[in-house]
Amino acid sequence: MEKNPFTDPSDVFIVGGTPISIYDVEKHDFLTEENRYLQKILKIDKFFLGICGGGKPLAKLPGAQVKRNPAMEIGCYKVKLTPAGKQSRFFKDFPDEFPVFQWHGDTFDLPAVDKLLVLGRNCKNQVFAHKKSRALQFR
Repeated sequence: MEKNPFTDPSDVFIVGGTPISIYDVEKHDFLTEENRYLQKILKIDKFFLGICGGGKPLAKLPGAQVKRNPAMEIGCYKVKLTPAGKQSRFFKDFPDEFPVFQWHGDTFDLPAVDKLLVLGRNCKNQVFAHKKSRALQFR
């Protein structure tokens, strides 16, 4: 039985990475259900944290493109806060530049009204804010 985010008392929803790609939605029924549920969460503006593959729906559901990144990122890379990231409570005590662990070959464009909070050298869009929600490229 599917939970209803409108009546779900949870305040935070977290979706992590997986070897299954966002491109495989038609192959896995649970991804269709997950996307339907996340669409409702976004509609009522509950906090959703998408990490790596879990962040891709936060870009795609509001209409941004998810695509292959020109370079795979596997290992430790430095990323940098944008001016919006420096003002974000999410990154309140972070230095301007910090190392993160990456393991991905995809990237996402930003939905039209969202803010880029963290950027990288090989993969520009690392973290963005969509209303109360956040999508992270790294783990």
